[in-house]
Amino acid sequence: MKKLIYAAALTFASITSVSPAWATGVPGDARVPHTVRSAINPNSNRYQSAHFYFTVHVAGRSLSQLVINPPEGIRLSKSIEMTDQSGKKLDATVSLEGGKAIVSLAQPVAPETILEIDMKEIRLPGYSQTWLFTVSSKLEGLNTEIPLGVVRFNPPSSDGSMS
Repeated sequence: MKKLIYAAALTFASITSVSPAWATGVPGDARVPHTVRSAINPNSNRYQSAHFYFTVHVAGRSLSQLVINPPEGIRLSKSIEMTDQSGKKLDATVSLEGGKAIVSLAQPVAPETILEIDMKEIRLPGYSQTWLFTVSSKLEGLNTEIPLGVVRFNPPSSDGSMS
């Protein structure tokens, strides 16, 4: 019985000592790029086309490309724009391959930059649900895609408010 109590106390102590704010999007808080927040902007969940936004905190190395992979049933368009934290639009080309969007930047984005990704004209299925997009990147000096995370988009409730 004592072993069980000691094991529970040790587990509790190790869990409570871990910082809960790993990916806050605050400059200097991480060594790799990561997604920070997301939003969807249809006026109601009855619309077939939507406007999705998400934010990426670039950290560690310069970012040269984003790969956005939507869930099954959602079709992306080439209408994807990226801006930095000052609101400056970044020069990028968008290609669609196998259902995913590849956003290649003309100039790599420096670490400690906050990017806002604005995806327009996204074709949605005719039902309301939570959508999970996977996002990865290519960083300067690396030849492989690095997963940034899953971006979650919650549809608005029937009254148009975000859930």
